[in-house]
Amino acid sequence: MADGPETGAQDRRHDYHNQVEPGRAFAGVLLVLAAAAAVFFLTAYRSQAVLGPDAPYTEANGDIIEICADAACMVHTTEFNPGDTVYVRVTTDRVGAVSGKRNRMRLRRYQNTNIRVANWTQVTFTAPYIYTSQVTIPAGQSDYMKIWGRVRNGGSGPRVQFEQQISLYGLNQYARIYSDAARTDESYTFAPGATVYIRAWGTGADYDQILTGSGQQRLRRFTNSSVKSWAAPAVTRNGNWYDFQLTLPAGGLTDGDWYWLRTRLLSATGDDIQRQSRMLQIDASAPTAIISDPSDGDWVSGSLPVRGTVDDAYSFYNYLLEYGAGAAP
Repeated sequence: MADGPETGAQDRRHDYHNQVEPGRAFAGVLLVLAAAAAVFFLTAYRSQAVLGPDAPYTEANGDIIEICADAACMVHTTEFNPGDTVYVRVTTDRVGAVSGKRNRMRLRRYQNTNIRVANWTQVTFTAPYIYTSQVTIPAGQSDYMKIWGRVRNGGSGPRVQFEQQISLYGLNQYARIYSDAARTDESYTFAPGATVYIRAWGTGADYDQILTGSGQQRLRRFTNSSVKSWAAPAVTRNGNWYDFQLTLPAGGLTDGDWYWLRTRLLSATGDDIQRQSRMLQIDASAPTAIISDPSDGDWVSGSLPVRGTVDDAYSFYNYLLEYGAGAAP
């Protein structure tokens, strides 16, 4: 009688190899194999840039940020064409009204200058409070952009604040984040303590580590509170691309929450080379895998189907199936 199969689902928290619908179960695994086989791999691929999920950005405190292609916010996206309208919706239990002139939604260039500025419209007046805004990308826009948003009640009241880059279709000028030093695996989900490898588009000016100093690289919550601040990183420049890395804190991060990572590099003249922000999600949970057929102790021979399910609370990238032949009774 053959030994039962062993399975393992590998989390995308560190090795961000091939993306498998992040945040969704990869169910119904079916593989036909010989009973005497040793090791099999089943990997799904999706080859595209990873700017963010086609889903809302959420925090455990109830804050929800949505960037959408339609006013009803049914289509979540971070990629647009010149002339498109970007719709943003904020849902929160913490901010019951907005006041003050700095409560805006802004479309900004990668050096942080404004392209468009819009007000918020309050949709609901009891919790959860919903605010919407929209901006239209100029028809001639040809460089990287980001959305900057702040919903706040008064100068010192509670706020929801965030930044997230958006991209034009076919334009490769923005900050990219990876899980590997070779910068081959784009990612937006990381474990506490993981290193985030960054490749950012900038002006092409020489980077000045001393002028950049401490505090320009920050990890923030939607409350705008700073979770982590880094000293100026070492940077390698190749043309307009700047490579550097930041290591996330090992503790103090909420599993499943989204945070926005702000990066800023300064030149020898004190000017912004780049000032960009990316959303990233914390995933500290391990994936699970279950083989439903064949069951432990089943008699098997020849070729047989192996069925099972794999699941993770947020994301995983690979499913490994190992099968070893056992001794006959």
